[in-house]
Amino acid sequence: MSSLDEARKKIEERRSQQKAAGGGQDLWIRENDLVIAHFLCSGGENDPYFDTYVSHEYPAKGQGQWPSLKYCPVESGHDENYDCPGCKDGIKTKDRMIMWFWVYDILHSTLKQGESFPQVAWNSKSYFRREVNGPKVWDTSAWRESPLDDILMLGAQLGSLHKTRINLMSTGSGMQKRFKLYMEPGSPPIDPAILEQAIPMIKPVVEILREQLAGVATVANPVTLDYGPAKAAAPSNILPYTPAGGGAAAPAYTPSAVVTPSDKKLF
Repeated sequence: MSSLDEARKKIEERRSQQKAAGGGQDLWIRENDLVIAHFLCSGGENDPYFDTYVSHEYPAKGQGQWPSLKYCPVESGHDENYDCPGCKDGIKTKDRMIMWFWVYDILHSTLKQGESFPQVAWNSKSYFRREVNGPKVWDTSAWRESPLDDILMLGAQLGSLHKTRINLMSTGSGMQKRFKLYMEPGSPPIDPAILEQAIPMIKPVVEILREQLAGVATVANPVTLDYGPAKAAAPSNILPYTPAGGGAAAPAYTPSAVVTPSDKKLF
């Protein structure tokens, strides 16, 4: 088989895996989204699927763009001997966190142009249901208004983050976006079959962070970490919600079923 054939086969396999997992490994959360998920991290000692870390924040390249973030192994306490350009240049730091979820569904409050998802009702609100049924990694801020305290409290109350399904909600957009994470009352712990399926598909979060260092940022040449779209203008491509079937009530939401186990990895 030629190298081009091999490349085509690899990319087709990866796209198939990403499609099965809902489009890729990263969890992107839009304004007013509701994410239905279980933690794949337990929150226990030496858990490889959750960590807090520190990144250097380089100035944005242009107006309306996000700053560039680069993981710092030194400030994160992962490698004190790492020769960090951000530390040398005195670049300010930001607290962040990264974790794995098994995401069942993402419920959108609006549709983008070209999207088509079934309408469902959740707590008397209408959403558009994007089925995922796969592992997603969430890399986000750990500042004082982040859900970090919610997560720590859940871990302390339950002993393991595996013991409840969670609802992760967003409000606002751009620099005003905020997240709240809630335990879903009466929900079951994560199914052991899901854990068995998911673990071969994911990798420790520190490995994901180290991949950022492949193109290390400097003041002269900052590398942008693509962690979401820049602050959006008034969205002309977003369609307002209208009830399906001329006003007929949307069906009540229930989480998606588990997909057929696969031995494919996302990486």
